[in-house]
Amino acid sequence: MIEPLLEESKNINFLAVQNYLKSKGWEKKITGWEDAAVFKKQSEYGLSEILLPLKREFEDYAYSILQAIQSISKIENLSVQQVVNEISLPPSDIIRFRVDSPRNHSGTISLEDGTRLMESAKRSLYASASDITKPEGYHKRMSFKDSDQFLEECRLGQTEKGSFILAIICPFLDPSSPEEPKQLSLFKNQSDLTEDIQKSFTRKVTSHFMRSLKRIQNAARNNDPNLILEPDQESRISGNFLEALLELNSLTQDAELEIKGSFYNLSLEDDSIPQNVQFSKDYNPFLEEAISQLKPKDEGVTHVFFGRISSVKANPDLNLRNEGEVIINTLVDEDKVINAKVILGPEDYAAACEAHARGKQVKIEGILVNKVINNPKFQLA
Repeated sequence: MIEPLLEESKNINFLAVQNYLKSKGWEKKITGWEDAAVFKKQSEYGLSEILLPLKREFEDYAYSILQAIQSISKIENLSVQQVVNEISLPPSDIIRFRVDSPRNHSGTISLEDGTRLMESAKRSLYASASDITKPEGYHKRMSFKDSDQFLEECRLGQTEKGSFILAIICPFLDPSSPEEPKQLSLFKNQSDLTEDIQKSFTRKVTSHFMRSLKRIQNAARNNDPNLILEPDQESRISGNFLEALLELNSLTQDAELEIKGSFYNLSLEDDSIPQNVQFSKDYNPFLEEAISQLKPKDEGVTHVFFGRISSVKANPDLNLRNEGEVIINTLVDEDKVINAKVILGPEDYAAACEAHARGKQVKIEGILVNKVINNPKFQLA
């Protein structure tokens, strides 16, 4: 296992490691050495020190770099691969979505759940960006230049172990070139880099994102919706953000959703940003109620919905079964996939069960209101 890491360490720039250490709050000791540097940091493990080579000509350069990375990994509570990934990136904040389930302990996830996780994570970040651009209770249509630019620059990180982890890298953009987005350089003057990060739209989004999650968690635990429903313009949480979180949380039937933020240069500015928030299916009723209060009442219009049945539910006693509930996975608003509930009569419910068993597509005409299709006309597609 160590051989691939040694090979990877050969290509790691010692200046990048040095800047990464500074961004994590490590202090460089004055030693008078020209070819090596010592960094120190106080942590739960006491005072830790790292010896870092400052030239590649050392025969044990790769081993020394790897040793430094292993020490960083322990103190910062990150895996060695996560540290390597972060050092190799331009200045960025990273948001990690971890689905902790017995089904995902191998580090894999089903294709359907993985797709839903990625799309919901994307929507949650876009909603957070939109809440900053235009604070309001609910965005009927989210289309904002700053939000679009932010999301276009985000990248998927390398696969990481730990049940299943989706890492989204959010680079900082150089404010001097707003028309042609350009990522900040790791080797920019440190004080200028810190100032640019503090002012960046990326940091506004990622910090608002994590603070919003923590406020939602606190509101749910205290059963006090007003903690997130009050129209505080500086920290408004929209119904769109809550919807995206509910979609993310729909993956937690037998799991926990953990969202972690890794913030570049955080020790140099605001250490009050939450870095770890957990959710489970227990939060769903609270989220649904909060969404219903924020989302404008919609009388609905008749529409035709195509999709596949994801679940069916009815009275197990056939003599008492006069209807059944099905959930259809369908596309709305051109690019948004939702799970909509439909109540069907006995014959249509039986046909829906067969379509569900065979994975066939169905067609339902009806009025969609709050993810419920009313007055449904059901048929196989």
